[in-house]
Amino acid sequence: MYISPYSIIFGIIFIKTETHYRLQKEKMKHILKLILFLLASISFCQCNQDIFVEEPYGQDTPAEEFAPEITEYTLNGEGDSITIQFLSGKWEISGFHFNADENMFREKWEYIPYDEQDTIYTWEPILWTGRGKGVYKDPFTQVTVERERYDELKVKVEGNSYAVPYQFCITTSNASDLKTIYINILPGTPYQIDRVEYNLDAFYTSQSEEKRGGDYITNHTSQPTSWQVDVFKNAYSLIEFEPDTDYPYPLTEPETKLPIPYFNPETNKLEIGNEEANYPPGTQIIPVKLPDTIYDITVPANSKVNIQVYWIWNEIITPYKIYFVQPKTGKRYEAEGMFRRLMPIDHRITTSNIE
Repeated sequence: MYISPYSIIFGIIFIKTETHYRLQKEKMKHILKLILFLLASISFCQCNQDIFVEEPYGQDTPAEEFAPEITEYTLNGEGDSITIQFLSGKWEISGFHFNADENMFREKWEYIPYDEQDTIYTWEPILWTGRGKGVYKDPFTQVTVERERYDELKVKVEGNSYAVPYQFCITTSNASDLKTIYINILPGTPYQIDRVEYNLDAFYTSQSEEKRGGDYITNHTSQPTSWQVDVFKNAYSLIEFEPDTDYPYPLTEPETKLPIPYFNPETNKLEIGNEEANYPPGTQIIPVKLPDTIYDITVPANSKVNIQVYWIWNEIITPYKIYFVQPKTGKRYEAEGMFRRLMPIDHRITTSNIE
């Protein structure tokens, strides 16, 4: 049987073409399936956003409430206490601080965990994650914070002998929130001064001069005239108790009076007289009664005179010690420091004619 060369070539071309067509057809099927899969995926994502679309940061499930409904309380300074009920037990204490003068509350807290698993990290600020007790104590007040149950916090004021109120703040927090609880503590029974002692033999004294006034007096008449000068009119003394103890803040009721010494220029000694001054620290002005020193200055006829008045101040510095007693508890406390007094003891007057 004779086969034409053209028939062979045509058959080869046909087979090759048929094979290429089938491959292209299969390839198009795969591409079409892929496109349909992608379209289905996109449609599925749009219909179920809660599963595939991530919420913005910070919009997670609402945090669990833990803090008490009331976050500010007031306790008296005579042993008052309060139990604060929290909404849950999943919280921790992350800080204590006092809203008061920086000179107060200098002592360190003492922390006592109840069990081994109850941890209290005592760095600043603290991290109190379990049950336990914290105690702050100084000579004038004591605050105890106790957590026996995870959903409760007890605060007790053993006493406040400061003469001023103060505020105690507790910072609580959980994984997503932070709340501050404010405890206002009122003054309790203050200390009273039993007595004060001055070292009258160990004192420092110095003198200085200060110009206190002056005037130009003109006499336009043909006769001499006089001008009266009262040197120590409205004289006063400057008083200051300067504590050098750790607790200089007022411990007594306002207007607590103490006897104070003065310098006697006739004997060159310190003496205790009838004068008194308030104890709370700070500079005080006390009127003093000095001997009358009234002068009549003669102003010549048809002249002008310049009159100047000077005070001679005497400063004394002497140590003191004050003995306090707490009338309710019987506790005693001693405060030392330096007593300062600036007082006029002499004067000088100058006059000069002005042409």
